[in-house]
Amino acid sequence: MGRFINPFTDVGFKRIFGQSVHKDLLIDFLNNLLEGEKQIKDISFLDKELLPEFQGDRGTIYDIYCTTESGEEFIVEMQNCEQAYIRERAIYYLCRAMSRQGERGANWKFNLKAVYGIFFLNFEMKDSEGNFVALTGNMVGALATDYILSQRKEQGRLPANGVVVKTIVSTEMITPICRAYGVGKIDVLTGFKYIGEQIKGFEETGSHTYLFGFEESYGCLAGTYARDKDGVYAAVLVCEMAAYYKEKGMTLYEALLKLYEKYGYYRDGVKSMTMKGLEGMARIQRIMKTFRENTPQELGGYKVVMAKDYQTQVFRNLETGEESGSPLPVSDVLHYTLEDGTWVCIRPSGTEPKLKFYIGVKADGLQAAQDKVDALDADIEAKVAEIA
Repeated sequence: MGRFINPFTDVGFKRIFGQSVHKDLLIDFLNNLLEGEKQIKDISFLDKELLPEFQGDRGTIYDIYCTTESGEEFIVEMQNCEQAYIRERAIYYLCRAMSRQGERGANWKFNLKAVYGIFFLNFEMKDSEGNFVALTGNMVGALATDYILSQRKEQGRLPANGVVVKTIVSTEMITPICRAYGVGKIDVLTGFKYIGEQIKGFEETGSHTYLFGFEESYGCLAGTYARDKDGVYAAVLVCEMAAYYKEKGMTLYEALLKLYEKYGYYRDGVKSMTMKGLEGMARIQRIMKTFRENTPQELGGYKVVMAKDYQTQVFRNLETGEESGSPLPVSDVLHYTLEDGTWVCIRPSGTEPKLKFYIGVKADGLQAAQDKVDALDADIEAKVAEIA
């Protein structure tokens, strides 16, 4: 009689993928999951049990814990039974693994290696309506902005010249949040280096006190100890927010819904079009040239009222014909504001053969906001298809 091992059980999963004798299976498994992103050649299994570092601390036992030839670490978990706080547990596991990389002494250069978490759930993670929800970089940015400002205000540490910095392709939900707390908001070009430049400028002039900065692609930084995004800080911040709202009987998503109720239902989207090779590069240039020379009259059924060209440095009000200059450096970016406050930004990727369309909308409800995003997405695709 044939026998088999069920990989969806804790014992079976570890038996198949968690033993050195079967490490080729785990390598193939990870490479299939990460196809197109990275290629793992070899792994070494690490001690799955992390003992408490001090009395009263919590220990950790991973299903599979391994490192690659480059020093990157992977945590792989199989969870069969439903667990209400699996998100928080996943973040905690990743943070424990990250914290172990710290070295004693003043000579450590903070050369952290990436830690990847892969969590297989034999149950569904749902919100109050029964739907799975993944928080985007914009959602996390809005939650973090409100949390940091509210805590500073509560503690009497909110400076009069405080400011939050974000990129022009990040959510505009930050504007009403900052206004509510009486702090400034500054927009910069895409790339965290521009947020870092603002920090340096504030320190030299004393014009503002930097409080928080983020971009839609999840990068963020609070404090002036660095000039780039800090993934370790971001993970700890999310844990702190999750703990804070848990005490109030809310998940992070429920806290976000409260912000929507207060400031409006914002929704953001990114449409990336891959165009490889020299022909693809030429097509990206043609599309940008066409939009630049022929400003669309409407997008998604709404009239375009403002066109900003960061390459020519000309901002034009389409209703009055009035023109003004750009306060930001020259960049191959087009930005359109629609009559309902919706915005669309177009830019070629600086690292990939892609043309990116960023969309930001506000509506009276989540579904209405998503409908706007979908309509814009379809209209953009149709307009691009017309360009040879």
